[in-house]
Amino acid sequence: MFKNKKFLYILFFVGIFLYYLINTRSNNVFDDYFWHVKFGEWIVENKQVPTTDFVNWTYEGQNHPLIYIEWLVGVIFYLTKDIIQPYWLLAIMIGLIFATLATLIWDDIKDKDIPGTLFLGIITFTSLLSVTLVRPHMFSYIFTIITVKALENIKDDKKSKLYLILPIISMFWANMHGGTVIFSLLFPLGFLICGLFNFDFSKVEKRRESKEHLIKYGALVISNFLASLINPYFIKVYLCMLTNTESTKRGVLEWQRLSIDSSAVGFISIILIFLFFIFTTKKIDFTDFSMVFSFIILTFMYQRFYSWTALVFVVAFAKYFNNYKGKGFLKFNDTDIKLIFNIWIIVFFIAMAAFCAYGFHKYIFPNPNKDIISKELVDMIKEENPERLFNPYSYGQILIYNDIKTFMNPMADQEDEEDLEVSKNLEGFIDFYESEEKYDFDYYLIGNESCLADYFEHNEDKYELLYKEKSPRYLAQVSFYKRLK
Repeated sequence: MFKNKKFLYILFFVGIFLYYLINTRSNNVFDDYFWHVKFGEWIVENKQVPTTDFVNWTYEGQNHPLIYIEWLVGVIFYLTKDIIQPYWLLAIMIGLIFATLATLIWDDIKDKDIPGTLFLGIITFTSLLSVTLVRPHMFSYIFTIITVKALENIKDDKKSKLYLILPIISMFWANMHGGTVIFSLLFPLGFLICGLFNFDFSKVEKRRESKEHLIKYGALVISNFLASLINPYFIKVYLCMLTNTESTKRGVLEWQRLSIDSSAVGFISIILIFLFFIFTTKKIDFTDFSMVFSFIILTFMYQRFYSWTALVFVVAFAKYFNNYKGKGFLKFNDTDIKLIFNIWIIVFFIAMAAFCAYGFHKYIFPNPNKDIISKELVDMIKEENPERLFNPYSYGQILIYNDIKTFMNPMADQEDEEDLEVSKNLEGFIDFYESEEKYDFDYYLIGNESCLADYFEHNEDKYELLYKEKSPRYLAQVSFYKRLK
């Protein structure tokens, strides 16, 4: 049926690439980009990193502490904003991620059979298809791939010196995405602990590793930690992770629990990983098993980690797939491989057609960009010069970019827990009168379809509508109200 394998591979990657372009075109790639640019500008102009909040009017004059743990990315975004558009910056980052991944696991996949190769490819692409955001975590993906592969090389007795650069990786990690730099310690620590075991149970086995291996793991935990302290905030990079309360995290979408509604792609990746574990005929090293399933647990707790889960799986488990003449995942003879391959291709491209149809629908009828407001509205807000503007979390970054003080913004995980709760509740008209009295808001920037907007429309004697976004494409559907006193 499908005899030309080269054609099938080309078709496979073209389908993936088309979906990626459609998905990128129809989604908001600017999420968080603009406020990072503004913070980068502040750092360049002041020649230091911020230590107190300078963007929220609620903290004016209070010296409220602020730790900008992605400061180096902010500087990079600011210095390149006039050279590289965010779409191209995203494409470059995606390319770097795949180039790093392909280079480091090439020896593990070059002899694999077609079903296994496609399986790895599907998991890798599905893990990143929805990552159409220009954000610091893109760098964390690269650091994660390099770190895991370097530790795998030690465990598998490969003659590689890749582990020698891990302290340098940790230093950059702490300055580019400090919120996940803890992984640079947890990975070698996990390899060290698992290396102490010696057992064989079902599909999982472990042979106690040599003293040399254990010493290398321990040395990397220490050296990575010391290297990560080379950052403007020193140990505070780690301490700020402990200050984020669970309820504060739950107020931000990416910190919410994994659900089929919010992240179907995350579920797909995890289901594929479970299918691999069920059908593999090879023994899985306990270290690899523990690492991947720890990330699966983490993903169910916080959906933001599903991409990490898939990438760690691909790096650690590529070697367990079937060689042409070996044993491994889904052992088939030549006839079986052809049959499975044909079925696989048919099913995959039916699914891909459905995804592309959905993506094309969004391309023609894109959802409004939830973050970006028009220049006309920005100019009006500046002219009105509000002292106590209410804005939801999602509009914070574009206000910061335009030097407008915010009530809530993407730094919410470091803000007051009560303020975040008010921001979540107010548009739904929950505890509105109490919140308005407490904060004495003088202007409101709110969604057109919010309950609060409906209330304002029916109370024109108290709230004056100054601007309502009516553009059906690209811009956030917002209204700007002045409170009359």
